[in-house]
Amino acid sequence: LAKADVSAFQGTGLAVFKDVSLVFPRGKYEVEMYASFMRLHGKTYDYKVLYSNIARVFQLSRSRDDRHVYVVVSLDQPIRQGQTRYAHLVFLFARDDAPVSVPLHVDDATYDAKYK
Repeated sequence: LAKADVSAFQGTGLAVFKDVSLVFPRGKYEVEMYASFMRLHGKTYDYKVLYSNIARVFQLSRSRDDRHVYVVVSLDQPIRQGQTRYAHLVFLFARDDAPVSVPLHVDDATYDAKYK
């Protein structure tokens, strides 16, 4: 298990976002944020994206309307789905959505030491 690096998936992530729409790769995913990576869990595929692998993050307005916003995450090493490689993750959010409040799964001492 130590060599396969699967022990990091045990337990709950720091924060979990449900039903996040992605344009590339297409679908709705559950996004779990961990200390050093984020995990995208869909109906068919699971992806693990290291934070150190993220090169840039962009916020773009949708040209057809002003109701949606794209958030593009550029990756140094693309994720693979079969023979297809995705060098960018494109999230789609509605501009009118209310701010989301998500409970953090971390104790107060760790939060004060690392994330405050």
